[in-house]
Amino acid sequence: NIVSYNAGSIRMQGAFYAAMGDAKISMIDVRDVGSAAAKILLDPQTHSGNTYEVNGPEAVSNSDIADRISRVAGRKISYVDIPEEAQRKATLDLGMQGWLVTAVLQLQEYYRTGKCVTVDGTVAKLTGQPERRLHQYLLANAASFQTHAACACGAELNSPHHASGGTSARERTLQPDET
Repeated sequence: NIVSYNAGSIRMQGAFYAAMGDAKISMIDVRDVGSAAAKILLDPQTHSGNTYEVNGPEAVSNSDIADRISRVAGRKISYVDIPEEAQRKATLDLGMQGWLVTAVLQLQEYYRTGKCVTVDGTVAKLTGQPERRLHQYLLANAASFQTHAACACGAELNSPHHASGGTSARERTLQPDET
């Protein structure tokens, strides 16, 4: 969701916005969710009747995410905490459907309770592989955060008419202490 919800404002304004304060969540890469689901589906007898709460390998705040995107993008990216009603108005003004706006805000409210910081290795236990870390996701999606990346059609990504990811990026390897 970092790219889906925030890449446009990161490209155009060097910032992303949410009503989450300093809440931390253990973000999980969708590819890890898919890998865990595949393992469960391939061995239904072992997993029958079990419920798995999957989570990522670390709990991060939006300020942490902004710092890490800054390293990948090579420029300062900020997280701006905004009031919930400001987020509701802005997302509705961008054309998001009301029910989805409400769902996102309710999810963020849940994040603020602190109940989404669990890091327990469930995905690694299910898949036999370590969970993907945030820096891996950010590096793989670095083009989405660039200010003047070009898409295949030649349009600049910071154009308000182009909201998808790009095709070129200046990538660099994060050092272990930058994860």
